[in-house]
Amino acid sequence: MAATDLLPYVKYSRASVIILWLAVLAMPVAIFSTTLLYIVGPAVLLALLFFNLTFIALGSSYIPTEELLDKEEENQRSGEKKPLHQLSEERRNFIQNSLDQWCMDLGYKDCNVNMLTLSRTLCISKDELSVFFDQYLKTTFRIWLGDIRFNAAKKMMFEFPDYSNDIISAECGFSARTYLYRIFKSKEGCTPTEWREEQVANAAPDDEKQD
Repeated sequence: MAATDLLPYVKYSRASVIILWLAVLAMPVAIFSTTLLYIVGPAVLLALLFFNLTFIALGSSYIPTEELLDKEEENQRSGEKKPLHQLSEERRNFIQNSLDQWCMDLGYKDCNVNMLTLSRTLCISKDELSVFFDQYLKTTFRIWLGDIRFNAAKKMMFEFPDYSNDIISAECGFSARTYLYRIFKSKEGCTPTEWREEQVANAAPDDEKQD
């Protein structure tokens, strides 16, 4: 989930927390000693600055799940494609039923889901899922998951018109509201708010429309 290795940042954050705790423990004694206070005081400030810098570094290195999926898909396209084996009809039906059940269980609401976690959840190998999406659904996992979430978002908007776009995006598995806007723009040619208003207008009784 990060652009760079998070381990150094985590180590630095833990070190700063330890320094803070040591400084806090020494503070009662330092209050009665001016000399010691000159040492403990700056140490506390440096530990706070150290922790803030590492915490900011952790946040700035974070990449939303959708961007990671986009990069993974681009890497797969640019890399050498391995020959994909055929799936039996029985196996195809099993995978399709497993995916349908996963959708019914609202697995798509997990914004961190990817091909690997889906494979482990369904107990189906990642290669088999790749073959299924590529050869039988004629799409990719990224596009398929986006369509599932998009349809779920439209259904929720229609059933709960008072829900905000932030709630809709979170409930349907989008890691950020911007991806909800992006998919509505690409598929409907409008924003989620505009689509919602259009649906409400179309659902209004004829006499209200005339008024």
